[in-house]
Parts: sequence; C-alpha cells; structure tokens
Amino acid sequence: MNNNIFDYNLKTQRLTLRRLKISDVEDMYEYTSDIKITKYLEWSHHTQVSQTRSFIIKALEAYENEKHAFLWAIELVSEAKMIG
Repeated sequence: MNNNIFDYNLKTQRLTLRRLKISDVEDMYEYTSDIKITKYLEWSHHTQVSQTRSFIIKALEAYENEKHAFLWAIELVSEAKMIG
C-alpha cells in the first residue's frame, strides 16, 4: 500500500470515510442500481453486480497507482454498511 490520503480513515461517531473494498459490492450495488439515485451522478445506474465489482476494482487500482480520484466509501458505523 502506498502512503497516500486513502491510507487513512476519517471517522465521526456516525460515519467513516474510507477506501472502497471489494466486500462493498452488494452495498454499493444497492444504490448504484437505483435509477432515482444515479440520475444525479455522472454515470448510469448499474444493471448488473459485475458493473459495480468492476468499478470497485478500478478504484482499488487507482489507490495503488496514486491516482487521486477521491473515491471514498461512506460507511454507516452503526450498521457497518457502505451507504455511499
């Protein structure tokens, strides 16, 4: 792991900002497949979990290559669930 901003988590009592993880696929797909949510984003909604998995894999590669695209996962601490 390179020493970059994504090596650190930012935490509050309610939320954690952290790197994406491959285990976030199902949580992320839950909102990326919702057209009502993604209409406000730069990309179209995901129609398959494999699209979400590919997105996360690219983000993981970007972290390691120090491409600072600022792809943070927002995790709800009380549920240990990625919500954004």
